[in-house]
Amino acid sequence: MTPQQRSALAALRFNVAPTPEDIWQPSPFDVPEVHQDVVREILDGMTAARTGSEASPTGVIVEGRAGSGKTHMLGAVREMIQKQDGGYFFLVKVISGRTFWENTAVGILDGLTQKTGPWGMQLTTFLRRLTALLTLESRVRDAVAGTEALTRDDLDTFIRALRAHAGLSAMPYLDTARALALYASRDFAAQDIGLAHLMSVPVDQADRAAWGMSAASRNAHEIVQDISRLLALTRSPTVIAVDQLDTMFAQSNVNFTVLGGTVSEDTAKALAHVADGILSLRDATLRTLVVVSVLPDALALLDKYASTPVLDRFRHMVVADLIPSAEVGRKIVALRFTARFRDAHFTRRTKPGRSGRRRSRTRSGTAQGVCCGASTST
Repeated sequence: MTPQQRSALAALRFNVAPTPEDIWQPSPFDVPEVHQDVVREILDGMTAARTGSEASPTGVIVEGRAGSGKTHMLGAVREMIQKQDGGYFFLVKVISGRTFWENTAVGILDGLTQKTGPWGMQLTTFLRRLTALLTLESRVRDAVAGTEALTRDDLDTFIRALRAHAGLSAMPYLDTARALALYASRDFAAQDIGLAHLMSVPVDQADRAAWGMSAASRNAHEIVQDISRLLALTRSPTVIAVDQLDTMFAQSNVNFTVLGGTVSEDTAKALAHVADGILSLRDATLRTLVVVSVLPDALALLDKYASTPVLDRFRHMVVADLIPSAEVGRKIVALRFTARFRDAHFTRRTKPGRSGRRRSRTRSGTAQGVCCGASTST
């Protein structure tokens, strides 16, 4: 083995445990065959959200053991939804059962600020689509979407057009529509006012009134409903993925090894809050597919403490933790090795064999064979 080959092998470092933040980045390592059945089920739900009535379709529970690739799969789904289907994607991390709706609102607001398309943030994409639907003049559309300075007159024009389009059903979410436009604006003070409304944080009433907002605030549950209804006006489907539930259970000191036993009263209440929140999320949203990624033990606990069995209200999919075939395994290795070798500026080199044919394996055996396999497979 040459020094260059040793250096290339030493450069192999793999992130085998993607974080929720990795979901928002394109993955160069995705092999669709690994989770194709689960992904197909989710995409079918997206089609139902787009083409069916405004009511949200039946959600999907994705059960899988740690390391089975659930988070990676959600990242692949996110990319397909936004790039191919023009949909919206949000990731919710439940920190506490008692703050389910607050966690959901935070997840949606975080998702709105993610840069995922040609217009940049999902928030900008949404406002561009909505203002085009309302046939506003280009200057007002630019102001509402945050690419030009926003004035009170611009905001009033936007809201009048929204009321004319949606009718009386728009009344509950008009303040939230104003807040989203303020949040997208270039004015930092206006951003703060918009964010305060979206986070259900009290703000000076004079500041709200200056932008045409009423005195009444909205709680987190209502904010989630408002944003979902506004997104649905663009007729683009939405996925809300609830992930990392195991973190919440770990913080609650739940013993997964004794599912048949009992938990404390506080833990039982927290579990019930999460389960009921997940169940009611579908009813609180429009054109939205709820996807829950969960460990098997956590799912058993949710189902046990929910007021209505969770599995009765979701389509249940299981992520296999085994690579389905040798061919798929080779694709996984090839993608990861090739990317690392490229970063290390390493290219495949071969040596002529004794028979005169070129061979790609040296006396180093398997490691060199895998390297070359990675190079030729991609």
